[in-house]
Amino acid sequence: MTVIYIILALILIFILANLIHYLLFKHKYIPVLMYHRVNNHTRDNRIRYTTHKGSGLDIDSMKVSINAFQRQLDYLIRKNYQVITMDEYLDIINNKKKGKFVAITFDDGYEDNYLYAYPLLLEREMKATIYLVTNFINSNNSLPIDKDDDFTNNKPLTWDEVREMNKNHITFGAHTLNHQFLTEINDIEVLVQEIVESKKKIEQELNIEVKSFAYPAGLYNEEIIRIVQEHYENAVITANGRIVPLFNHNPYLIEREAISRTDNLFMFKLKLWGIHRFIRKSLWYQALRRLLKWRK
Repeated sequence: MTVIYIILALILIFILANLIHYLLFKHKYIPVLMYHRVNNHTRDNRIRYTTHKGSGLDIDSMKVSINAFQRQLDYLIRKNYQVITMDEYLDIINNKKKGKFVAITFDDGYEDNYLYAYPLLLEREMKATIYLVTNFINSNNSLPIDKDDDFTNNKPLTWDEVREMNKNHITFGAHTLNHQFLTEINDIEVLVQEIVESKKKIEQELNIEVKSFAYPAGLYNEEIIRIVQEHYENAVITANGRIVPLFNHNPYLIEREAISRTDNLFMFKLKLWGIHRFIRKSLWYQALRRLLKWRK
């Protein structure tokens, strides 16, 4: 019987310790949500799956349906979240401003951001930050990930659409010139060009200062971060396991929560509340994953 009590006591201590740890994290957590696309288009299975960063990827998982996006925005309104841009993010962190904040971001610059996401944001007077692959904008070329699909399903924004959104609560960050994986570029001049010239192009088109950068596929190294630091106030990555610590204070490695087509509203809440990240970065979760991987 004593053994049972000891086990129960250890379980209770484990739960309480994790609860306290989570509450400390949640107190300073500002969720940064990462979207790519908002539309109802589904690819043919023959071109829907690919390899990305060494793993299998359902390309359609990077889309969110129009109805799902609307429900997510309405939930933020019901729960009194204040939607901010990435230009405002550091000011809120550094000045310890009080409130329920959330940042909405989009990567790449697809036209469906303008056709479907923007009207829903505009109707609710919500802000967002869109990271542009500048040589993609206003072009007749698909991004590499869309090369097997019809171009009409993967069109980029035009600069006129970008300018219109910029007048209505939407800010823009740089996402390189061509969406090359920066860690695969060996030529330092090409690397600098991808990072810096995309910023200059947006500033030229919109007559604004571009303050935020998004690393393609969330890939970076020390040299890349150094270049980004010289030209931007902050930079965002994707979800990143335990590589980036839970209590992360590096403004050039701001982690985001990817919102997927498969996320129901409950999963959206887990990501919004930071529970999904907290579990993903916990030692016990990492140990469990290694154990399951070893057993396979």
